[in-house]
Amino acid sequence: MALGRHVRALRQERGMTQEDMMDHGFSVRHYQRIEAGLSINLLTVWNLARAFGVPPRSILPDGTSPSRSLRRPPDRQAKPARGNERRRSARTSRTL
Repeated sequence: MALGRHVRALRQERGMTQEDMMDHGFSVRHYQRIEAGLSINLLTVWNLARAFGVPPRSILPDGTSPSRSLRRPPDRQAKPARGNERRRSARTSRTL
């Protein structure tokens, strides 16, 4: 079962609507994207587990590889080098 369908099934088993997920910190659009099967990060897994009252591991459907269904949170992704940093280091080496 795909991640989005699994999350939808967990919600429906508890008699919750997508709008009910707003009480647990999700925007309706974000939650719709989760159920549509878009990648989620570990923080989202944690929040879903708290909302459904289940262990975080149970959010991932059986047979789902964490590397396929999860992505790193945006603040943890590698940031591209900025041009200013290169220029700053070049100026520093000239003044030494």
